[in-house]
Amino acid sequence: MRLGLWRVSVFIAAAVWPLFWLYEAWSLALGPDPGKVLVDRLGLGTLILLLVTLCMTPMQKLTGWAGWIAVRRQLGLWCFAYVVLHLCAYLTFVLGFDWSQLGVELRK
Repeated sequence: MRLGLWRVSVFIAAAVWPLFWLYEAWSLALGPDPGKVLVDRLGLGTLILLLVTLCMTPMQKLTGWAGWIAVRRQLGLWCFAYVVLHLCAYLTFVLGFDWSQLGVELRK
């Protein structure tokens, strides 16, 4: 597989996940507390992407294929985007934009 096609495939896979969650929120399929579900899913998605990103170098060493390293930075940037979305969702749905509560929550 060419690296360009590999990079596009990884980009699409990382982008579809939050788009699917937005579709579920729009179609009211997230249950009685959709904000909490979105916060939880974004947090879990962040952890999964972080673990996948950290596995790229060992995968390259095991297989010898350079394609793993070619997408490592892209996956790291997607992980950062998920963290930012998670923080925004947490501030919006859990704390209700109350910035003083963020400090209280972080101290717990």
